[in-house]
Amino acid sequence: MQRAALLFKGLLRHVDSRWLELAIAFNIYPLVWRTYVWALDAFDEPYGLLDSEWLMRATTILSLTGLVLLVLYVPLYLLRLAIHSTPSAPADYIQQGAMLLVSVATMLSNYSGLIDITLVPLVADLALFLWRGCAILSMAMAALAFPLHVSSSQQLIHRLFLPAIVTSVCASDLTLIQQPHVASPLLSLGYIMWGAVLIPSLCFAVRYIHLIIQQCRLSCLLSPLAHVSQLAVGVMSLGVQSQRVWASPVGPATAPLLLGELAMAAGAILGLLLWASAAMWFIGSHALALQGGFSRERVLKPQFALVLPVASFALATMYVSRIWASASALVLSQLLILHASAILLLLPAAHLARVLCTAIQRHVFCRRSPPPLAARSAQLPSSYDSTSNPV
Repeated sequence: MQRAALLFKGLLRHVDSRWLELAIAFNIYPLVWRTYVWALDAFDEPYGLLDSEWLMRATTILSLTGLVLLVLYVPLYLLRLAIHSTPSAPADYIQQGAMLLVSVATMLSNYSGLIDITLVPLVADLALFLWRGCAILSMAMAALAFPLHVSSSQQLIHRLFLPAIVTSVCASDLTLIQQPHVASPLLSLGYIMWGAVLIPSLCFAVRYIHLIIQQCRLSCLLSPLAHVSQLAVGVMSLGVQSQRVWASPVGPATAPLLLGELAMAAGAILGLLLWASAAMWFIGSHALALQGGFSRERVLKPQFALVLPVASFALATMYVSRIWASASALVLSQLLILHASAILLLLPAAHLARVLCTAIQRHVFCRRSPPPLAARSAQLPSSYDSTSNPV
């Protein structure tokens, strides 16, 4: 019983930002696959591997695992605070709160395309309630970044804008399961949130890049990629859904205005510009990391925080391939899926191999090392006097 309690306390120590990074990875990775299927519809190519049953089951299992991790996070984190009395800095609580909002918004985007049509009436109200809470809290965090930028680290300030960006993307995804009279104001709020954080997030991203560009650590260099890529995904996804929701013409009958078509065109152009910026930084960040030789990067440590930037850039690339009918962008999205898959599969396997090698080395060292002095003294005869002359 005592051993089980110690194991549970050890588990509680892992309920931190790494827990949320894993939940985000398990929710955004299935979303990437479904978006790739949607982008593939614009081309006359067979699905091939995408039709396989094992891939559908794998993405479903990952989605359920991400949901379970997200549901268990809050009670386990509160239990950790009650058991481990060591207080954390206020910045740590703010950072984990921002990551929690990103996790919830990513989960809503993922499940909006996963929910069966028969369950939509039951889940739509709950999803809308959760989105409203995320929208209010994420905009409050974005507003909090301005007074905190003097006294807090730039890494924290940089991350405070990501919840609002991801929540604006989630607004377009939620229109798939909402009634038209709810979907229209939801799109308007998504555009408002996207426009509110566009300039501040880009400005603070440039300032953050200026501080971390000398570190040559891929985990730090890829962090701004998530913001720019999610901004590109947001404006393009809002444009796609606006074309569907705002299909009716507005304005005078003599000069009707197709608001949905206008939003689609604006989203396609702005999204392409932001995607180009994200693509340049994706190449530049890897070039800087290679130039540094990954000397400061713990490559064998499973860093699931890398999944969000790579997956976000993959999503933006898939939207570009679908909207602009670009086969090159489709091939690039396939390579990015392989990149994200390698992070999810190879890094934990490498970390497990390193742990096993360390355990084997310790076991061999303990067997070869001589016994301690006390043990050798206990093995000597009782008549032996270490102070006497042996001659």
